[in-house]
Amino acid sequence: MEEPLMRRTIAIIKLLAGLALMTALAWLSLQYPYKTDLSSHQRNTLPAEAAAVLKSLQGPLKLTAVVNDSPELHRRIEKSVERLQQTQSGITLDFVSPQTRITQKNTELNQSGHLELEYNGNQETLHSLSEKDIIAAIRRLIRGGERWAVFIEGHDEKSLFDKTATGYEKLDALLQKQGYHTQSLNLVKLPEIPANTTLLVLAAPQTPMLPGELKVIVDYVQNGGNLLWLKEPQQTAEKLQETIPVTFLPGVVISNNAKMREVLGIQHPAVIPIVDYGTHKISEDLNGTSLFAITSAVRFNGESPWESAAFLLSLAESWNETGDLQGRVKFDKQAGESPGPLSIGIALTRPNDELTQRVAVIGDSDFLSNDYLGYGQNPKLAANLFNWLSGDSGSLEIPVRPTPDAELKISDPTLLALSVVFLIILPLVFVLTGIRLWFRRRKG
Repeated sequence: MEEPLMRRTIAIIKLLAGLALMTALAWLSLQYPYKTDLSSHQRNTLPAEAAAVLKSLQGPLKLTAVVNDSPELHRRIEKSVERLQQTQSGITLDFVSPQTRITQKNTELNQSGHLELEYNGNQETLHSLSEKDIIAAIRRLIRGGERWAVFIEGHDEKSLFDKTATGYEKLDALLQKQGYHTQSLNLVKLPEIPANTTLLVLAAPQTPMLPGELKVIVDYVQNGGNLLWLKEPQQTAEKLQETIPVTFLPGVVISNNAKMREVLGIQHPAVIPIVDYGTHKISEDLNGTSLFAITSAVRFNGESPWESAAFLLSLAESWNETGDLQGRVKFDKQAGESPGPLSIGIALTRPNDELTQRVAVIGDSDFLSNDYLGYGQNPKLAANLFNWLSGDSGSLEIPVRPTPDAELKISDPTLLALSVVFLIILPLVFVLTGIRLWFRRRKG
């Protein structure tokens, strides 16, 4: 009797010891978590280029997701941020509803949601959960430094303080969320461009500029300054074109794709959608429609050391209409009209000592206005445009790790054999087996 009792006692002791060991291991796993990536090409590990950016953080990074209160959406965002938090401690993620944020900041925000990043007193807002976009924003915050966007005024240009449909108040708010300082500059009052200017913006002046004002801008460009030149079709700027090697086509770019205009709810042929963004850094992550109105086509006519790239291209059914836009319009090659696709935005670069001078020329200024900035890809285009002009394209070259066996290749004979086996032979075997079992049970 003592021997069975002893065996049971030993068994119980072993069971308790096993449970204690599992409990201890579970506690240790919580206290000292360890993860390893056994996937091919380390596909579940943050790339070294991105990890290096995170490792350079010298303090806490606060992420705030301004999104609707949806558990599924929250889980997706947490998943997007999880690898960042695993790589670098001090990264926190909070959730705030858009309605709460509007009340807190007393401002109009994108109801579709966004991600706010705060580090070392600097802030930036993202409308993308792409890991590459988040890392690029973190890199900009780490770099710090003040970025000044200076807007020329005094000639009925678009105003940062104008709340009407044609004003730039929303653009001003967007730039401040991206970490920019904005300033309006009247060259008559202050006939020089501040030395700390990151980029100068010439937003469609409606009245002629004085020769002295043009000289200040020309000198700024010739000395390597970055410039965003937004020009409307009716405006002339021969002096600037002597310095910036571009040519504007006559007339207004129109779209003759009636079905697309109907789908987008566009009535006027001179309000054109853009879906082709070329391959430039400004537009590499744009994948939707942006909208432009009363636009000029622009072409590069320079030579080395200038380099150019078109990043806004009209549809193939478009052309630069030189006649009246009323009634039925028709392409007329004899009138100097050119068929699409036409470039309405060109990015120019040239070496400037150890840096690179950047100039963007766009044949429209309305796409950044209050009335258009909230449409489609317009806000993202605006953010990318200013980031590129300020010397930061917002792009981080993170290599894409190959997915093993992403494509299954089967020869035709093999595919036929598999089809016969799985679609004919196996179903027949199952049916015959079932019939056999049925007969056996019936006889039994």
